[in-house]
Amino acid sequence: QHMYYNMDHAMEEAPFPNLTDPFLDISRSDLSTGTCLWHPSLSLGSSGRQTMDFELLVTQQFVVEFPLAMTADGVWAANRTFAQFVLKQDFATNYHDLTPKGTEDSNDVEYAQEEVGTATQRMSLNWIQGRFNEPHRTAILVKTIVDDAFPLAENAWTMYFHHWIVLYQLTDSTTLVRVQYTVHQPASADGFVPLSQVAQYRRVGMGTTDDVAARLVVERDIRSHTQQRQLFPIHLNNVLHSLTKHKLETTGSSVEMGR
Repeated sequence: QHMYYNMDHAMEEAPFPNLTDPFLDISRSDLSTGTCLWHPSLSLGSSGRQTMDFELLVTQQFVVEFPLAMTADGVWAANRTFAQFVLKQDFATNYHDLTPKGTEDSNDVEYAQEEVGTATQRMSLNWIQGRFNEPHRTAILVKTIVDDAFPLAENAWTMYFHHWIVLYQLTDSTTLVRVQYTVHQPASADGFVPLSQVAQYRRVGMGTTDDVAARLVVERDIRSHTQQRQLFPIHLNNVLHSLTKHKLETTGSSVEMGR
């Protein structure tokens, strides 16, 4: 609800173009505070690792040739399968519908647990997504959360992000997709991971100064998020075509049964 309340302000602050042409912008924002607003205890670790050096600001828009309601269903499904698509992993059992029973809409709130790290470094993400429907637009909002029932393991890192996806109806059959999100450098249970350590994990800046390593980490992350953003419209269109095919097959089966 808090993200939904702040959604218009967040989208207005983003550098979206006035036209509906495809657009992608990724920039770095330097941060001087060590306090993590989503989990303040991250800044109080015994190791003193509290400095958060940067966050990435990502803005994207593109148009899909599908109606608003179907696009919203597609984005919802694409969010929960994008890590599978990129990492070739199966997280099918890690998503939990939190929509209250007996409500008119299903899948309006969902909780996900994903392991997106490597063999050398565990990266755990607990995130929640919610859907907010309006007459001519739909918002799908995603954020990482701290789950006391599943605390972060000592050897694990996590990533903090806020992700706004706002879908605007252009015509009965086309939808404008606008994406705005922020993502911070990795954090552990002790605080934000020093960029020199992140550089070692990313295999960049080996044998250089901390400043050079930090710059290379940012450049590497920008390239990574650029690639992910280029893949997301492809994945979304694949999901939408699959949903359309399933709907046609289901409708066809119903017609056959009705005969």
